[in-house]
Order: sequence, then C-alpha cells, then structure tokens
Amino acid sequence: MSSADAAPGRDSSGPPPRGLAGVESRSPLLRAGRLRAGHTGRHGWCVGGGPTGRPIAKWPDRVRIVAGKPLPSHRIPPVHYRRGRCGATANRGATPAHQAAGLPLSRSLADTLSTRQQVRVSTRLQTPGPRLERAGGLDGFGTVLKTMRETAGLSPAALAARSVVSKSHLGHLETGERVPTADIAAVLDTTLRAGGVLMELAALERGGGDDMRRRALLATVGAAASLGAIGGPHALGDMVRHGLLDAAGTEEDWDEVLATNTRLLVTDPSPLLGASLLTNLMVIKQQMRANPARGLFRSAAGLGIIYGLWLGNHDQLGGAGHWYRTSATLADRSGDTDMMAWVRGRAASRGVYEDWTVDHALNVATTALAVTDRPTLGALEAHAAQVGAYALTGDARRGRAAVEAMADVAEQLPAPSAGPGPVERTVFLSAFLEARVGTPDSAEAAYERAESALAGLPTWLLESRVYRARAMVADGDIAGGLAYALQAVDGLRHDVRVISVAVRDVCQAVPASYRGDDLHELHRHASPIPGPWERLR
Repeated sequence: MSSADAAPGRDSSGPPPRGLAGVESRSPLLRAGRLRAGHTGRHGWCVGGGPTGRPIAKWPDRVRIVAGKPLPSHRIPPVHYRRGRCGATANRGATPAHQAAGLPLSRSLADTLSTRQQVRVSTRLQTPGPRLERAGGLDGFGTVLKTMRETAGLSPAALAARSVVSKSHLGHLETGERVPTADIAAVLDTTLRAGGVLMELAALERGGGDDMRRRALLATVGAAASLGAIGGPHALGDMVRHGLLDAAGTEEDWDEVLATNTRLLVTDPSPLLGASLLTNLMVIKQQMRANPARGLFRSAAGLGIIYGLWLGNHDQLGGAGHWYRTSATLADRSGDTDMMAWVRGRAASRGVYEDWTVDHALNVATTALAVTDRPTLGALEAHAAQVGAYALTGDARRGRAAVEAMADVAEQLPAPSAGPGPVERTVFLSAFLEARVGTPDSAEAAYERAESALAGLPTWLLESRVYRARAMVADGDIAGGLAYALQAVDGLRHDVRVISVAVRDVCQAVPASYRGDDLHELHRHASPIPGPWERLR
C-alpha cells in the first residue's frame, strides 16, 4: 500500500515535513507529511477542503500557536476535517509554497489561524506543552465521561436522550473539544450516578483548580475502570474505602461484607448491588495475588455465589452458571467444608429455576450433603434444592419430607442478627411447595405462615404472594388470583427474574379458554423464557 493510501491513525517513522511553521500536530499522518492538501485517503478524510461541507473533528488533533507563550490546552483551536473528496477545491486552497513543501495545510486553515489569533508564527516546530497525566487511560473529563457511559451500556444517543444533552455536544465533551458548564456536568453526573466525580472534574478543568486533587481523582477513577468496577458512586466509593483501609494497614471484615450482601440479595437486589459485589470481588482478587490465604478464598467463594445469584436475577443465566462453578472451585481451595457445602447447595436451589435439569440439581444437592454430616447452611440449601425439584415434578410426598429436613437443620443453626435466617428460608420453601402441589387448605396455611415470617424480606414475601395467586387460580378463582398477582407485582421495586418466572407460572395455570384484560396485563410481567416446569413436559 502506498503512502497516499495510508489510513488515518496509522503511524509512520518518517520525519516531520520541513517548513511547517508554528504547527504541532498530534496526527501521525500530518506529522509525517503523508496526508496532503486535496488528499482524501482510504477513509475519505481531507484537510481543510473547500467552503462547503460540515466540519467534523474525528481526529484528536490540536495546533499549538506560539505568541510569547503557549496557549492553554483548552484554548487550542481544532484542525477541522471534512468528509468526502476534496478535489480541485482543496488544491486551489493550498498555496504553491504549501504544495511544493508537501504541507498538510489548505489556505482556509491558514486563513483561519491568521484571523483568529494575531500571533507570530514560529519558524520551527514547537515542543508540545504538558498534557494531563494519564491514570488508567483516563486524562480528563472527556475520557472519564466516555468510560462511565460505556460501562452503563449507553450509546451516545441513549445518554443524550436521558440527560437532554445533545449527542453532538456529548461528542465534543468526550473528545475534549469542550469543557462542560457546571449545569451540564451536574446533569451528566446525575444521569450516570457518578457520585459527584464528573462535577468535580469539570470544575477543576474549568478553573485550573488543584492539580493534586485532579490527579488523585483521576487515579481513583482509573483504578476502578481498570478493575471493571466503575459502575456508579457505590463502586467508586468502595474503591476509595478499600484504598483507605489498605493505606491504614487494616483488613476488610469480609465475613461482615458477605453477610451484608446476602441480606441485600433478598431485600434490595438493585443494579447497585451487582456493582458493589463486583468491586469487592476485584479487591479480593488483588489481595489474593499478594497473599493467597485460605480465608480470602473462602470470602471470594461466598461473594462469588451471591454475585452469580444476582446475575441470575437479572436474566444473565450464562454468567450465573460460570460464577456457580468458580465459587465451588474457590471454596474447595479454601478447605472450608461449610463454604464448600453452601456454595453447592445454594447453586442447586437456584439452578433448578435456571438452566439446570432436575436431575443435575438433585445430584449437586446430594454432593453438598455429602461434604459434611454437621448441620450447615449448605445442608439447608441442599434440602431447599430438593424441595424445589419435587415441587416442579409434582411429588408432594418427597417435597414435604425435604421441608421437614430443612426444619430439622434450621433448629440446629443459630439465627442471624439481621436478614434471612434458616427458619425464614424453610417457611418460604414450604409456601412454594404447597402452592404448587398442595391442597387449597395447605397452600393457604403455608402462605399465612410466610406472611408473618417474611415481613422483613420483600423479595421472598412478594414471590410467596405470587404463588398464593397461583394456588387461587388452580382452585378455580381465576379472576381473584389474577387480581391478587397484579397487586403483588405492582410493589416490585426492581426487575427480579425469579418473580417473573413465578408470574409465568401463574399465567400457565390459567385455562386456555380464559380471556381478560387482567391476564393480558399480567403477561407483561411474566418471563418470556419457558419455566422449568415447561421443560419437564
């Protein structure tokens, strides 16, 4: 490929063109003289161009003009490019001297510089001024904004729609061509839940500010971005908190972190929980590299299974399965039999509602029970997996035996200081079993126990109410059951997959001949993926 066909952004070892007075370009093509006036290149870009065409600045080029002292970086005017074939217009715009020297400048660009800035043009290339120190690939507001937008899974158009900041202006902000006003920075900070990071960076770049503060802020955000944990103020806050603990020589209380996240999984399984879990896992990974202690493997296994359950709640079943297996491996490395049993039992109790077959779930539950003879949370969850499997297959006798086994284990385990405990877990699974395979009377009695025991666990309580609605539909009260289910899901704060699966179970129990707006409305809350009971048919 000839130099005339070089693509934008391809580097060159050639020397800079001679006679390019007072212009320091960061584009490798302009610097090497491989893009000339009138040349379109492989991607159709031309420098300067003619009087028509919309200027666009896709390349991050700047020119530094010397007039006694360098211009501040935010005052340096951009080199404009026009897309399309330049043709004779650009050739006419370039002076003979430019053409003879092979300079990548047209008359329109030279005129723009001379009229915009009354400066003395240096007779040699000037040394670029100091650039922002890069931290984790981040060098200012624009790169931080782009990283946060991409982490949130938003396109520029989607962020523009949510923030009411135009797409073109967002582009200028991300490329560093413009510094945001305080109002725009506040809007973007709120939209991306940046916890004040974007507002602070914008303020520092607008007013010069404290360079040490700017570097410290970029370093924190860069560290979070490099770990994949830049998902909002909670994730960034956790990164700062862990950094402070490390600087103080104090270890994190990972048992307390695990207990807190276990409780949040059934009380507030929001997207912020996922970001916080991932941040904690990244921090543990860093600590394990420095000190692969068994206790860290144990904590990583516990947080890993909770993160997998959170992923499953958000319909990311493939990722959930990966984390279930990873957590089992980490638990085995820890040598902690309680954790080995718990991660397997918990995965089995959820896996039956995801992609697992009933036989696989029962086999994993059996493995969890074989780890130790002592009553453990892992044994409780293994029996819970059995209850779920038998409820789906319609085996009321074995299901009730598994509930009794859960109750026996729960009596021997201490109650937690807060959050879900063994007794609440047993009551919840009993209500689920009776709603699917019990009699109307047994279903109602089990639900009444759940209503009392699960008052502080909104996710489990809501699922129990949805299954009570299923029992009502199965008993012939179709209209009443559908209305009850709709009332229950109206109180849902976050999208949770197990709830949408339960709603689908209710809809499937309705006779095919039934027609009604309530059924149509309930279908909007149902999972589009076939439930585990359907895969058994």
